[in-house]
Amino acid sequence: VKKNSPIQSVEQLNHQTLAFSGPTAFAATVLPVNHLNSKKVAFNIHYVVSIDSVYLSVAKGLFPAGGGEIRTFSGLAPDIKNELRVIWESSALPPFAFYAHPRVPREVIDKVQNALVEMGGSAQGQALLKTINFTKLEKADDHDYDALRKLNIQPLGTP
Repeated sequence: VKKNSPIQSVEQLNHQTLAFSGPTAFAATVLPVNHLNSKKVAFNIHYVVSIDSVYLSVAKGLFPAGGGEIRTFSGLAPDIKNELRVIWESSALPPFAFYAHPRVPREVIDKVQNALVEMGGSAQGQALLKTINFTKLEKADDHDYDALRKLNIQPLGTP
């Protein structure tokens, strides 16, 4: 929400139109929409161009609130970030995942995985990761995503 907004809780967003980046943005759209639904908050969704557009739209007062995620929020320019205030955060969840199609040979998957993990160890890799506000990538196992499965999140429809 806007920093000076009187809104203190998600329940106060009832019957509002909220900004979101798109129906497939898990942390920035799917999690907050499912949370609002669990709280029986009635709201309309307005999809904007990107997560950055959500922040800018809320900061400019075009929407009373919107969905984001901590990585992009933390990387915001101070003049925009200082205009916003977080009213709800999900519990900690595992980060983004890369998937391989079943037809991709295991040795190719291993090579790509190793290259991605090793990116954080070089200046060139760090420069590439910095463009997406990452400092490193690491290998995950299937059980690392059990916390997500327990949420029983329902996918959103298309806009």
